[in-house]
Amino acid sequence: EGLDLRLDYMVAPQRAVFMQASRHRVRYEQRPDASGFDRNNQGFQLRGGMNFDISGVLTGDVYAQYTEREYEDPRFNELDDWGFGAGLTWFPTRLTTVELRAEQAPLETTISDASSYMASLFSVRVEHELRRWLLLHARASRTDNDYQLSDTAPADTLSDTRVTRAGVGLSYLFNRHAQLTAGYSWESQDASLLIEEYDTRRFYLVLGLAL
Repeated sequence: EGLDLRLDYMVAPQRAVFMQASRHRVRYEQRPDASGFDRNNQGFQLRGGMNFDISGVLTGDVYAQYTEREYEDPRFNELDDWGFGAGLTWFPTRLTTVELRAEQAPLETTISDASSYMASLFSVRVEHELRRWLLLHARASRTDNDYQLSDTAPADTLSDTRVTRAGVGLSYLFNRHAQLTAGYSWESQDASLLIEEYDTRRFYLVLGLAL
């Protein structure tokens, strides 16, 4: 549960600054959890940044944020950290879209001996319109997760992971309500514990419907 307040101010025809304040409280049904931790917490977040549009060819946003979170379990340290976010969408041609994204923010987790984790995401996605009804798209990303461990965490506790993803696909548009997407994706995770590492590959076929 939480409360959000956001204010936007247009400083130019295609540029706006914003400020957002959030107050939240997280309550878990299982208290304590299977590992004996009380994960209930509360805190707030302040975020400020800017949205921009440069001649319709380049759009994006950038922001900085401060997060504070206090846990009811005394073994979890209070979270007090900064984060950021930035996105850029580029239209090099009328048929091509390039999206870049970078973010860093604390997130909830239920991993044993960890109160939360700091996730750092870097991603790129490219889409090209081969025909009005046929889209080619490719994406790649990397996520670094740094787990905030309790003071009593054993030495062999999972402390960080690095997930790399990539994929390519084709989307056939039947109409504005239905599309068929086929593609290939790869995902690999490196971790501080060898047992948590994996490497997967898959082909997929998805029918999407929109009302």
